[in-house]
Amino acid sequence: MPNTVSSAPFYALSSALKEAGFTAHSEHIDSVLNGTWTTSSELIAELGQVVLRVRKECKPLSPALRILLKDCMRQVHTVWPGFGWLSWLPF
Repeated sequence: MPNTVSSAPFYALSSALKEAGFTAHSEHIDSVLNGTWTTSSELIAELGQVVLRVRKECKPLSPALRILLKDCMRQVHTVWPGFGWLSWLPF
């Protein structure tokens, strides 16, 4: 049986980003979570894109936010195993 994906880490990340002052990024996660998607894998890919964007644009990230980002990427990798690997490399 395949592993299931939880939306809880994405909601937690959204809340934590809002508390840290990254309101626009928090709202973007919320809009993706509340959007209409053809498939659940499409939703997870969109959430993955948002998480990568948060990692790139939200500086500095607290240790708690880094943990939430990793939890979210674990959820994404459940559906898309190689998703975002190259984007995690430093420029």
